[in-house]
Parts: sequence; structure tokens; C-alpha cells
Amino acid sequence: MDIKSNLKFRQAVIADIPAMTAIRLAVKENVLSNPERITRQMYEDYLERLGRGWVAEIDGVVVGFSYAEKADSSIWALFVLPDYEGRGVGVAC
Repeated sequence: MDIKSNLKFRQAVIADIPAMTAIRLAVKENVLSNPERITRQMYEDYLERLGRGWVAEIDGVVVGFSYAEKADSSIWALFVLPDYEGRGVGVAC
């Protein structure tokens, strides 16, 4: 399957938080030593107040996400499901 032709990006919404959380907890690099440090409120804050979130979808399934911070225009987070690593999802972001 050609991932790039099926890859869609859109602004993240509150309903995406469970998928984003699952992705964050599934990564093999930059693993959280204490998953409770990243709260739902943090996800919500970065969706609107502190920046913007974006999700990458393939056939309607969220396979990656990123957050850009408003204050310094930095990328606060960029994570991809392990099954999609090395297949161009993060590069396309």
C-alpha cells in the first residue's frame, strides 16, 4: 500500500485525544517514564490555547499527530504509531 497517497492531515479535535494518547503511549523512542505526566488537560490546552494539534490519518485511522506551540513556533510533539514508523508519515508532517 502506498501510504503517502492515502495519508490525510487535518487539525486535531477533542475527539482525537484518545487516539493521540494511545499513539503517545505506544512509541518505542522517547518513552514516557511516567505516563501520568501527560494529562488530558495538556492535550486539550495544545489543541487551542497553547498552540494547534494536527493528526495524520490513513483510511480514517489516526496514525500520527503533532502539536505546534504558539509561543515560540516550535513543534512540541510529533509521534507516529510504531507500525507506521519509517514509512513517511512523520516526514510528510
